[in-house]
Amino acid sequence: MLGRLRHLFRRYADHHQDIACPGFALIDERGQTLGYLERIRIHGRQVSAEGWAEAEAVSLISPAGEVKANPQLLRMDVLTSRGAGSRADVGFALTRPLEEGQIHFCVETGAGRYLYGLPMPRQEDVVAMRRRLWPGFLAAVIRAAPALLRWQKTADPRDRIEIKRALGLAEDLGPRPWRRTVCFWQTTPTPARCPIWRAPASR
Repeated sequence: MLGRLRHLFRRYADHHQDIACPGFALIDERGQTLGYLERIRIHGRQVSAEGWAEAEAVSLISPAGEVKANPQLLRMDVLTSRGAGSRADVGFALTRPLEEGQIHFCVETGAGRYLYGLPMPRQEDVVAMRRRLWPGFLAAVIRAAPALLRWQKTADPRDRIEIKRALGLAEDLGPRPWRRTVCFWQTTPTPARCPIWRAPASR
């Protein structure tokens, strides 16, 4: 029973996690600042990135695909701080589904494509986040207890649906068995202090 409770908590944490990762400057190979990735957030099963970049396009890339946008949100603070020759329409906000495997942030400029590995949250932040989730998880388990006991005896799919709804997992009601999923912060990312790869611009 304790093993199943731990398993349920991993699934609960996977869907309800909300944690920020440290941002970093977007630096090219000459040490010039292309922009700043100010906010990286993992919320449930989504990962988002916000910041600014003087670039043609930015994207979040994972093994399953990518989401791309042209920086065009107004950032008057960037214009003020960078002075003459800068633009205000350099802000971006990207979101894509959270998936297993390394996620990269890409900046495309006239000089080429710069790829940065997203950093992990600090371990102490992960531990604190999981502690914050426990009270809500235990309350949900108490609400789901009758269905849990019935499902243990009969494996009735209706009880399984009721359990998932009580735990806030109603978006995932398919017939597949419960399994441990891999959270973003369980991967081993590449350090993000400098571009790890750059391709020349297309001619």
